[in-house]
Amino acid sequence: MIRLTLAAILLAGVHVATAASPDFTSAAAQRARDSYEKRIREADSQYYRDLQAAHKTAMGAEDRAEADLIQAELDRMKKRLAADAPREKKEAVAKTSTGSADPEAVAKAFIAALLSKDVKEAAQYVIPEERDELVKEMKKGMPPLPSDPEIKVRVKDDGIRADVFILNAKPAGPGSPPFGLDMKLSKGRWWIVK
Repeated sequence: MIRLTLAAILLAGVHVATAASPDFTSAAAQRARDSYEKRIREADSQYYRDLQAAHKTAMGAEDRAEADLIQAELDRMKKRLAADAPREKKEAVAKTSTGSADPEAVAKAFIAALLSKDVKEAAQYVIPEERDELVKEMKKGMPPLPSDPEIKVRVKDDGIRADVFILNAKPAGPGSPPFGLDMKLSKGRWWIVK
């Protein structure tokens, strides 16, 4: 019981510290924070899975008091995980609503908008001088995208251009290349370009 309570307190403290992190402007600091927050979410998820196993063990041993304590913590963690998901999505969209210093965040937000068939939302991530032309193309239709795309962004050596690959995308047709995007850094923000 003490171990679970201590772990919950430590995780709650880390979570509070994460929520209070500053709005970095450098891509390196943003990547560091994003990586840190991802590890916290992964730790929360692992803690939840471990609790599920501990609950099953307690039930098997007919230790009802321990099972009840674990179930209470499972319920709390389930709410926390559910509450974090929409907040994280909203934060990602807010960070990239008019471009971002993180090319991966922009690519993911753009592709998420394409998956939801929200051309207006997707257009926010397209460089302004090419937006009208790309919006017309998007309205004509997009190649098929996987429902859970595996996205890889490779910034080129010049540091101002990037390639976006959807690793699990299928080609639009025989002989066609898989779906990919180009990006450009302009005025400190990454944009989708033609």
